[in-house]
Amino acid sequence: LKLCLRRRHEPQGEKPWGVGVIRRMVRDGELNRRVGIQRMSSHIVALRIAPFGPIAQGNAVRENDVALLLTPKPDAEQRIRIMQAPATFSSGQPLVMRAHGQAFELHPEALVESGDEYDVASFLLTRRID
Repeated sequence: LKLCLRRRHEPQGEKPWGVGVIRRMVRDGELNRRVGIQRMSSHIVALRIAPFGPIAQGNAVRENDVALLLTPKPDAEQRIRIMQAPATFSSGQPLVMRAHGQAFELHPEALVESGDEYDVASFLLTRRID
């Protein structure tokens, strides 16, 4: 997963880090380039993911893969969104997520979006692993 995090100028009080996806690039007559970036999240946490339980056929997640947690906390149904390496989401493969010295079991729910350099997926946070 290639990640490019850049500090940007923010209005006072906003967090200076986030993750976004380039949606369009335009070059004008003077060869200036403009990009349109969609912010995916302004609350990111770097984490490690790995397969949990029996390995599903076709699983591309490896032990200790880097990923980004895009949701600051689970929603009411315990869903979270993760940005991971491209073509690594598997609907049949539970994962273990490690962040801040804790581990959690995740069950894949849906691939939300994929691109050449990322997958964004929804997972159910099922339990903390001790």
